[in-house]
Amino acid sequence: MANGLSGMGWALPSAISFKLARPDQPVLAVTGDGGALMFAGELGTLARLRPPGLVYLVLVDASLALIRLKAEQLEHDPMPNDFAPPDFVALARSFGLAAERVDSPDGAATVVCDGLRAAEPLVIEAPIDYGAYQRMT
Repeated sequence: MANGLSGMGWALPSAISFKLARPDQPVLAVTGDGGALMFAGELGTLARLRPPGLVYLVLVDASLALIRLKAEQLEHDPMPNDFAPPDFVALARSFGLAAERVDSPDGAATVVCDGLRAAEPLVIEAPIDYGAYQRMT
């Protein structure tokens, strides 16, 4: 949540915790690529526990986008907030997890719904356009 009251990267550990507390509930965790990298090791926990009906959606824009946006607004150099993200599908699969890449909102909706009903967790990589943040200001 980008309101300044939460830490980056908490989506996956929180989703796993919620799933442990309520195993019958489907869980969708959404995070940016920067937050996903801060807790990439939790993919190992996800792989070990293998909770069904948990989907981890990683939005990839190759930037700490909201921090970059604030830097632009303050006329600071925004470039330190950009990075080359890993292939999250390959990263998830290296832990033995199911993973898919989606390229459209409709594709994402279908894969998310299928993942929430699946017998194992699913990691989804979804490229997004940083320019959408700029249009929100």
